[in-house]
Amino acid sequence: MKLLDQVRTRMRVQHYAYATEKCYCHWIRRFILFNRKRHPSSLGVDEVARFLSYLAEREKVSSSTQNQALCGLLFLYRQVLGIDLGDIGPFSFSKVSRRLPTVLSKQEVTSLLSNTSGVYKTLATLLYGAGLRQNEALRLRITDISFDRNELIIRNAKGNKDRLTMLPKGCIEGVKTAIDQSRQYFDEDMKNGIDYVWLPNAGKEFRWRFAFSSASI
Repeated sequence: MKLLDQVRTRMRVQHYAYATEKCYCHWIRRFILFNRKRHPSSLGVDEVARFLSYLAEREKVSSSTQNQALCGLLFLYRQVLGIDLGDIGPFSFSKVSRRLPTVLSKQEVTSLLSNTSGVYKTLATLLYGAGLRQNEALRLRITDISFDRNELIIRNAKGNKDRLTMLPKGCIEGVKTAIDQSRQYFDEDMKNGIDYVWLPNAGKEFRWRFAFSSASI
């Protein structure tokens, strides 16, 4: 099994988020290319420190990005290769940005939503009104929407936790329209023998589909 496939398998066994899996694999691949495609088992602390310093000094990445790279490499060595690198260093740290967050005013949010339409307006309203992250809205499954209680169940959120949040009244019709569209895609898929859903034994059940389904496979 290829090294990155081993990383993916290990992360899925430990129930890491898919976004984290992609992030870690990206930095592991970058690390391998940086060291001229040498296998990480033949590398060590010095090469890791040199790579992290390169990201800070040459790539000018943020401190959070540099930390993501470090976490990905530590996972590779500890969880996949079974190697304890010990203390990593010394290496150059990226400078921590000290900026105030930009927060939209109520009027700015109203203006933003008034200039969107269709499914994009529904998604934007969900992000603002229900406090959803982008991926949480896009991966919202039909079974986790309750119109009777105006509630949404967010699965596998940050920290691999589920949470309950409200379904804003301003989103209800838009979400229902999205589900109707998803039903059309579902019926077409069933007609064409396509029943794939990223859940075991759930391909032929409409309730497991994403509310905001893609028109393409």
